[in-house]
Amino acid sequence: MHNSVLEKNLDFLATPLISCPLCQASSSDMREMMQKAGLWDEVECHACKKKFEIATAIDEMFVDSSPSGYTLWTGGERICRPIVCTSGQTQLVDIRGIFEQVYIMTPYFERFECLGGGVFTKFVQQNYAMVAVAPNPDGKIVTMSGYLFIEGRPAGQPQLEPWKQMLLNAKLLIYDAPHLTIIMALNAVDLYLESTTNSVIPKGRPGTWNTIIKKYFQIKLSDMPEINFEKIEQFVRLRNALAHGKDHVRALPKELVDLEEKWIANGKCYEGSGAFSPSAAFALISALEVIRSCRRIHEHR
Repeated sequence: MHNSVLEKNLDFLATPLISCPLCQASSSDMREMMQKAGLWDEVECHACKKKFEIATAIDEMFVDSSPSGYTLWTGGERICRPIVCTSGQTQLVDIRGIFEQVYIMTPYFERFECLGGGVFTKFVQQNYAMVAVAPNPDGKIVTMSGYLFIEGRPAGQPQLEPWKQMLLNAKLLIYDAPHLTIIMALNAVDLYLESTTNSVIPKGRPGTWNTIIKKYFQIKLSDMPEINFEKIEQFVRLRNALAHGKDHVRALPKELVDLEEKWIANGKCYEGSGAFSPSAAFALISALEVIRSCRRIHEHR
């Protein structure tokens, strides 16, 4: 394929698409429609015909590690590179000069004959992306072609705001240290409120959040129609349980207790894109709901 045609195809594949949070549908038509709308606008999904807010959709994609989720949430960059891998071998992909930090790498192969042992990706310090395919269990040597999607902070882009960097760091730790994800998610809410209201957040959350938000935004957090304040209280209790070395599972909403226990019983690992702790995902969603509700008011002033 001619280089210019290949580059156009790769650029097209890498174009971020926003997924409907209700049915997960996405399309280039929806992308064009959303580009004309603002972050806080509602748009209608072409598939399910229901309306959703763009900011909410991006937050949910970020938590779920959906394709383009990191890119859309951080304002970063997503690229696509062709890869050819043989079972039991490794390929290096040159991404020098493109990224300051890599958030996530996702390989897609046209066939999966030798993926029984899995695929491993890693960003190495020499600014290469490494893709390794495990040996085929039956010993058969198979060469596969596909694509590697990489999302990250492009070279030269400034650091994120402190609260947003804190949430990003929390998300990046969700596999290796989900307890830190929960603690850092709560800290991110404090950072956002401190920077926005120029206040010092004392202990006693979420009550102190209520007081500060009422003073600055003229409405209590508990009175915001999109906020389930009971869930926010559970989020804080969850963080406090972990911070004091107590059983955190009992602090979760009832509908998450079984899921968390199953995750723990399975060796703290699920298969698939959502292979992380339900409690950590709950913490991220709760923190984002608080911050998003305040930002919606603040940015409409």
